[in-house]
Amino acid sequence: MFLDKTHISELVLANRFKLSNFTFDKLTVKEKEIVFSASSNFGFEIKEKDAFFQVDSVIESQKKYQVVVLINGNYGIKSKYLLQTDEGVNAIEVLSYNQDLIKFRIREIAKKLIDKNLVKLYPGCDEEYLYEVLLESSDNLFFERLKKIAKDAPIYQVSFEVDGGFEVEEMGIV
Repeated sequence: MFLDKTHISELVLANRFKLSNFTFDKLTVKEKEIVFSASSNFGFEIKEKDAFFQVDSVIESQKKYQVVVLINGNYGIKSKYLLQTDEGVNAIEVLSYNQDLIKFRIREIAKKLIDKNLVKLYPGCDEEYLYEVLLESSDNLFFERLKKIAKDAPIYQVSFEVDGGFEVEEMGIV
C-alpha cells in the first residue's frame, strides 16, 4: 500500500498530541549508543564506568514500519493508525522522529557530559562541538536503523505550528 501526502495529513490530524515540556532525566540505550559511536568516530575519551552510562536494557522490536514521519514542533503522533483506503482499512505502523526533542536531549547529554567531566575532548573543543558530533552520530545511527526497519517506506516531514496546525512535506523513500 502506498501512503501519499493526503493519507499522512489524515493520519497526523487524527493522531497528533501535544508534548509536555521536553525533559531529560536519564540516558536511554540508543542515546548511550550515540555517545559511544561519537567517541569512536570523533576520537574523544569517555569515562564509561560512570553511573551516568548505566541504562535500562530494552528488547528491540522487530516490527517494520510503513511510513517515517520526521517531526518539528512540540507535538507527537501515535505510532499505530487505522487508515481507510480504496483497499479497505489498513493498520499502519508509523515511525515518528521528533527532531526538536532529539536536539533537546542531545544538548542536555552534551551539557551533562561536560558538567560531570565525563569526556576528554581535544584542546579547543567545547560543549558546542560535543553537541554537534553527538547530533551527527545520532542522525547517522537513525538513518542506518531506518534501512533495517523501514526499507522502502515513504518519509514525510511534518512541521507543527504552536496551535497544532501543521504542514506535510514529502521527503522521499528510505
